[in-house]
Amino acid sequence: MISRRSFITGTGALLAAAQTSSYAKDTSQNQADVIVVGAGGAGLAVAVAAAEKGASVLVLEKMSSPGGNTLRTSGSFNAALAGANHDDTPEKHYLDTFRYGGCRGEPELVRTLTENAPKALAWLQSQGVRFSDRVYQAFGGMHPRAHNTLAPFGAGYIEALLARCRALKVTILTEHQVLNFHKNSSNRITGVTAHHDGQKIDFVAHRAVVAASGGFGANNGMCSIYDPRLDKMPTTNHPGATGEILRALEDIGASRVGMDYIELTPVCIVGDKSFSTISPVDTFVFIDSEGNRFVDETSTHEVISEAFLARPDGRIFSLMDEKGRRSLKDDVRTAFDAHVKKGHIFQEKTLEDLAIRIEVPVENLKKSAQALCSDIKGNRSKLEPPFYSTRMKLAVHYTMGGVRINSKANVLDRLGNEIKGLFAAGEVTGGIHGANRLGGNGIADAFVFGKIAGINTSQYATPVNKHS
Repeated sequence: MISRRSFITGTGALLAAAQTSSYAKDTSQNQADVIVVGAGGAGLAVAVAAAEKGASVLVLEKMSSPGGNTLRTSGSFNAALAGANHDDTPEKHYLDTFRYGGCRGEPELVRTLTENAPKALAWLQSQGVRFSDRVYQAFGGMHPRAHNTLAPFGAGYIEALLARCRALKVTILTEHQVLNFHKNSSNRITGVTAHHDGQKIDFVAHRAVVAASGGFGANNGMCSIYDPRLDKMPTTNHPGATGEILRALEDIGASRVGMDYIELTPVCIVGDKSFSTISPVDTFVFIDSEGNRFVDETSTHEVISEAFLARPDGRIFSLMDEKGRRSLKDDVRTAFDAHVKKGHIFQEKTLEDLAIRIEVPVENLKKSAQALCSDIKGNRSKLEPPFYSTRMKLAVHYTMGGVRINSKANVLDRLGNEIKGLFAAGEVTGGIHGANRLGGNGIADAFVFGKIAGINTSQYATPVNKHS
């Protein structure tokens, strides 16, 4: 069983040949048809899609290894596939995304996401990503349309795309933090400057640059500008999700949208780390300090977060029975069991014993536990001991705001015009999810628009003169 830590460590061997400091002297290594900023799921999708179309691709990643937040995700990918769920369609996916985003998403982008999600899923399969046959409702997802890989967490996506990058001779340089973007006299983006090993190095893009650097969920100061309650809130994001590229993009005239739409999610906090077992959505319930279920777990992230924030004492627990534990994805269940052994998750044979353990009235807990007997379609079953509970807190999970793009993934300026030679994909963009992101739509967003950006940059017209 692969862990996040062992997977990230293992990527070092994949990248060893690509990492070098000699390009400062050999300028041929400082240029490519397409330069991608960020090596998370969106950035690697851009790289593979562009390279498949014949473009030379250089990926610059500021962290010491690729993967970004995609490695930390549960891996849920929303796509309305024929036969997977007979009452679902891309149109229903569109309506859910637009409606539960508070009608704040840009319809053209929402339509692009939902109509292309099944195609992106099939494309990932063609790249070597192996998916489970199970279709389920992700936490905050509003409908059973989530698909997941057979590999742990988001490793199934990253492993396959890194392998494709190697096969397609994509260059990936880690520990290269992009500082700014270059413009020529025609206001076209022609490259970037990156910092590496004490040097500032210029890189030239012959066709286009793609920002795929992720959001700013790990930057408490930046989050608190838009919501002061988030100043000291923990985060599920990787340490590099700090938003500097958003500022650099604004410096060159990119328009930003929805920056105050910041998603919170319930997690268990252990030290400076967090873990979550709240997907699929019908495996658990939330209870308060009185043992009462206080929110519908199938609600949106926004509704659940506000319900958490409204609890005066902040004592909130998750409750799960053995049936729910068995239904967890293999990697999540393995991590769950490890936390049980460490005492981070309480396990008791009876609800009476669990009520004593977490100090809530037993009758209230028994009443709340009855919600575990029904799945989201109303099918009834019996409670199965043992029972599990852990203390839950909110953490910053996803930032829906970012640079404005169109359906071709072009970055737009403040007048709505395309910035020549500049594209973006993934969490660095805004305008797709609106005020609330459906669970399972983040991964879909990264790969739908990553693929679109890769294809469009590889075919981008009027390439920059390679000898200029």
